[in-house]
Amino acid sequence: MSSDARVAQDVQGDAALTAALKSKAMDLGADLVGVGPVERWEGAPAQMHPLGHWPEATHVVVVAIHHPDACVELGGIPNAHHQGPYSVQGKMNERLEYIQFHLARWLEEQGHGSLPIPATNIWRYRPYKEVVRPFGPDLSDIHAAACVGLGEIGYHGLLMTPEFGTWQRFCCMITDAPLVADPMYDGPALCDRCGLCITKCDEQCGGALAHEVTGEVVLNVAGKELRYAEKNLWRCAWSEHFGLDAYLDIPDVVTEEVILETLEKHGRRGGTMGPCLKYCRPPHLRGRYLLREVRADAPPDRRLTNEMVRMARDGRMAVIGVVSADRWEEGAPNDPRSPRAGPHAGAGAARLLQRLPGVHGPGGCRREGGAAGARRGGLPEQRALRPAYGLARGADAGAPGRDGGGPGARGRPRRADTRRAARAARRGRRRRDRRGLGGDAGRDRGGAARADR
Repeated sequence: MSSDARVAQDVQGDAALTAALKSKAMDLGADLVGVGPVERWEGAPAQMHPLGHWPEATHVVVVAIHHPDACVELGGIPNAHHQGPYSVQGKMNERLEYIQFHLARWLEEQGHGSLPIPATNIWRYRPYKEVVRPFGPDLSDIHAAACVGLGEIGYHGLLMTPEFGTWQRFCCMITDAPLVADPMYDGPALCDRCGLCITKCDEQCGGALAHEVTGEVVLNVAGKELRYAEKNLWRCAWSEHFGLDAYLDIPDVVTEEVILETLEKHGRRGGTMGPCLKYCRPPHLRGRYLLREVRADAPPDRRLTNEMVRMARDGRMAVIGVVSADRWEEGAPNDPRSPRAGPHAGAGAARLLQRLPGVHGPGGCRREGGAAGARRGGLPEQRALRPAYGLARGADAGAPGRDGGGPGARGRPRRADTRRAARAARRGRRRRDRRGLGGDAGRDRGGAARADR
């Protein structure tokens, strides 16, 4: 690759590197992955800005892990102080840090620097320098997840995604890699101001959404407006972080001094599971728990799309594209929504889709290119290129090889890739035998060909 082409790639973003990074994150256990440019943090305090941690950074990568549904449903019973199975959040944080650590190491192998941010519950409790509000983290996971397009912030101040609502945890990584940024979330509203978080918080957890709310925080990120309650974070932390009994008589105004005096007088009862997280459900997920059906008009499912792309790459497909079925004229002979679409195409991609939960409708894949079937519920449109960082490392890929070669150096194929290629060749020979090259004649021809080699 010429130097001019490499510079252009750095400016536009490396689609192959981005696709490989997301696939790696999914392989490590992430349920959602988002990428956003550092410019979306414009106006943030230097202490909470990616460039405040690393002036050469270009992007932030956010990964998410979905809370097991049953852990949220059964946690906080009989009241919020009984966290029960929701305590799995500690192990989820460990896993998130594991994912980001290994992503950072992987990016370093590709020649790019990365700075993982730990998934801790530690903040600057008091205002500090340019951070004028209390409880300021080094880099807010909630705001970062919004900045990379994973969802939007609800009235309660938690990040909501179309896949899981509030039922996930996040972890960030800052990098100088030339990645392709995801667009800001632009789907259906996830918070409809139903007010259930206000009611449940007041009943079980100090009432930070019902008392001492002074309005709304309004932020503009890349043209998208984010709005959430301007609540007293000291009151919000009464039980959840300082472990005070949520059923004490809480003063009308809660400050740091009130927290410390109450701790000295009553001691700690223990933390709470946030009712704002437990009871909040976006409109399209209300009533859906565990493996129940997703409505057909639900927002696009990014996790399903990423998993489908990963499976396609594992199946050695070079390029996979996802387009909306609405692009076909309804009733046309090649309409993928038509029941007649399936028999006219091969079954490869149809089987690929049908292996995933929640996939419906006919579909197939022609031997080269072709349609991959119809699905209810929607997939975000995308085009993911198979990255040149696996079997085809070397001069053509322009990527460093395993033996330390730089751009243009010929890298050695991974041993696992070599074994997969050998297995694929054996399967191909068996398929050719079954297609008419079987029997003695087929074996003779196959043996002669192998002897020639």
